[in-house]
Amino acid sequence: MHKNLFVTGIGTGIGKTITSAILARAVNYPYWKPIQCGDLHFSDEDRVKSLCPGVEVLPGRYRLKAPESPHAASNREGVEISLGDFSPPPGPTVIEGAGGILVPLNQRNLIIDLVPIFQASVVVVAQYYLGSINHTLLTLNELKRRDLKILGIVFNGEKNQESKDIILAHHTLPVLLELPVLADVSAESVGEYVEILRRTVHVHL
Repeated sequence: MHKNLFVTGIGTGIGKTITSAILARAVNYPYWKPIQCGDLHFSDEDRVKSLCPGVEVLPGRYRLKAPESPHAASNREGVEISLGDFSPPPGPTVIEGAGGILVPLNQRNLIIDLVPIFQASVVVVAQYYLGSINHTLLTLNELKRRDLKILGIVFNGEKNQESKDIILAHHTLPVLLELPVLADVSAESVGEYVEILRRTVHVHL
């Protein structure tokens, strides 16, 4: 079984947190978001706590006020983010990234540079929208170019079979979950998707 699972997305606001919550419940791993930018009044940590009763939520390494990329938000607060600030969690953990894989941490490093430090396999969240094929393929191409392990992909949003088919034609990957738009996001409403993902993800761990 892979030690850590790193949840990334093809952009910002495309379902990484809810996917991380469902995944943490499905595999019974702690949840950790090392870098939170903005929304500190109700952070992604808080959201996962509300969706995942019984799941341990680890404190983030950086909590930055501005809803910007980590390099910009940290600059505003006079903080420098360094790869040396991070180390693997003490046990198997679901780790949520900030934005997409090429979001900058600082002037030199990107979010993707954290994946080998965390010794993690990657779960990619793709949301259906105009342009998402391009964004998904670019994300997958870069992960594979760097020889990083991709555990599978989660498709999020109103289903678009043509988009899904063309993405999978270029990258043969397990589809871990197809998550629809949820009108009510609560611990109860995501429960059925926890069971679906639990059955699927354990096949590929």
